[in-house]
This record gives sequence, structure tokens and C-alpha cells, in this order.
Amino acid sequence: MIVVTGSVTARQDSLEQVRKLSFEHVHRSRQEPGCISHAVHVDCEDPLRLVFIEQWADKAALQAHFGIPASLDMDPYLFFHNDRPVEARPNGVVLVLENTDRPGMVGRIGTLLGAHGVNIATMSLSRNQAGGTALTVLNLDTAPGEELLRKIHASEDIHSAQVIQL
Repeated sequence: MIVVTGSVTARQDSLEQVRKLSFEHVHRSRQEPGCISHAVHVDCEDPLRLVFIEQWADKAALQAHFGIPASLDMDPYLFFHNDRPVEARPNGVVLVLENTDRPGMVGRIGTLLGAHGVNIATMSLSRNQAGGTALTVLNLDTAPGEELLRKIHASEDIHSAQVIQL
């Protein structure tokens, strides 16, 4: 079984629309093969934040879910990594980097991946402050090899790197 959690924080002026779309998504998803449970809850501490909790039978069921256009309409999801939010689309091979926020980092990461034949499908960015720490979430067409991962980890401006395969 695979458990997926996610959340979205709505603006006050769009809360009812976000709730309606979320309920429709949850009810539709429950009908999909391999969906064990799918729920959305209101955060007790922040009534503008909706929290999704999903249980899927296996990786194939989850991949099929993310392949349905109606599911993709709910993207991007607001994910938290080390208490930092970033909007990202979880699908396939995901590379999550924490790096120094400075000019040229996006280009350096793209060049490094490209030199090893790894294509970036999508990229999402967030940072805690200008010049601070950035969170980079990349959906990749293929998983990076061990040599590429060693080079990523060796970069002085990359603090952490994690590959997630959905």
C-alpha cells in the first residue's frame, strides 16, 4: 500500500471554490481501481488549508491516478519538504534538491543533468529568502545514475538531494 499526503492553502476569496473542486476530486478518485481511500480534511489550526490523505493499493494504481486528466487538473499540489512549501506535480521520477539561492543555480543544475542525458520534464522552485536556501523539485524523464548523483551531492551549493520514484 502507498500513502500519499498533500495540502493546499486557499485564499479566503477562493475557499469555497477550492473546497468544491477538492470534494469532486476525492469522490471521483474513490471510484478508480486501486484506490483504498481518499479523503480531504480541513486543518483545525488553519481553516484555509485542506489536507489530502490517500491510500493506493500499489504503484501502478497511483501512476494510473496521476495519468487521468481530471487528477492532473488538481495539480500542482502544495508540498512541504522540511517544513518548506513548494508547488509541484508528483509524477514519475522526482529529484528534490535543497540548494543555495543564488544566480546561475537553475542553469548549473540543468547543464549537469543534460550532460548526463537526463531531461527535465517540469521544475518547481521556492526559497526561504533571497540568498538563503532554495527548494528545487524536478520531474525527470529518467532516473539519474549513480555517477550523476555523486556529482550533484559533491556540488558545494547543493545541500541535499533525494530521488523519489512514483
